[in-house]
Amino acid sequence: MNDINGKIAGPLASASSGATALTLFLTGHPVAGVFSGLLTSKAVRESISRLVLGCAQVPEEWLKNQRKMIELKGEVERQPIKAFSEQAGKIITDSQPIKDRAELFALITLEKNQITRESIAQKTMEHLEEDGLPEDVSPPSEDFMRSFVEVAGKASSEELQDMMARILAGEIRQAGSISRATLSIADILDKNIIEAMVSIKPYIINKDWVCIDATELDVYWSSVSLLSSVRITTENGLRTINFNEEGYVAQSFENGAILLAGKKTHMPVMTDGFNITRSGKELFDILPSTEKIAMEIISKKYKQSNKFEKVLYGKIFEENGQQKFSGTEFNE
Repeated sequence: MNDINGKIAGPLASASSGATALTLFLTGHPVAGVFSGLLTSKAVRESISRLVLGCAQVPEEWLKNQRKMIELKGEVERQPIKAFSEQAGKIITDSQPIKDRAELFALITLEKNQITRESIAQKTMEHLEEDGLPEDVSPPSEDFMRSFVEVAGKASSEELQDMMARILAGEIRQAGSISRATLSIADILDKNIIEAMVSIKPYIINKDWVCIDATELDVYWSSVSLLSSVRITTENGLRTINFNEEGYVAQSFENGAILLAGKKTHMPVMTDGFNITRSGKELFDILPSTEKIAMEIISKKYKQSNKFEKVLYGKIFEENGQQKFSGTEFNE
């Protein structure tokens, strides 16, 4: 077992004694210099330290002797594993090979968890650099980081690690923007769920709901069951589209806006749809926009429903404190 322990801790222990743990984490990255600049932010420094090292700050003692720090941390992590292994051995068997395999399994699990958390930390730094960091941001709360670290270590795929990195980056930019309920959902995300979110995102109306009349049916039905099962959306159900006094309603989408004119000025239109939950909104806000759906396509879907007198596509802008619509009528 000593040989195995050496292989896990060896590469870190061989680093120069003057380097900090976060410096080791950044070493070799193509934009390490930029990352070091981000670490001047207390919110970034504490969050990344908490994720990578399990503590909010890098203690001064660690800066004096890097080898001692890592060896001590490794020993602390191995103590409960060793105790568990010894206790399990007393109860189950006196076989030393079984005890050794149990300890090896636990050590490998620890190493995989560490590698995953460091990968998420690196991706978090990349997203912070890409999208910028506001001034005077506050660090995420200890409650948030405790839950996040637990969930993050289990993110096995690239897609999940990227999503977890976006969650942490979002929380660093604005503490409190990601709820504990959303973290519990993040714990059960998988590739299929993320792909369904990416597919449905361009069809979300006013960041609040999805209408069947505006959405490609294969996208709609493949998304609603899966996303509602994990509380990102509600289940499909009857929805009402109401119009203003002039008989119009404007809808904002990710890539533009739609203006609908009712066939009868004051008569609402009934349709099917589903709403985005609070946790769903938090996740969609950080989800990258990789699919661009033209407003003409959504306009065509609305027109084909035969529920509206006119369908216009364009954009919503603000003028003199009022929101206005500018666009073109859709004609097939």
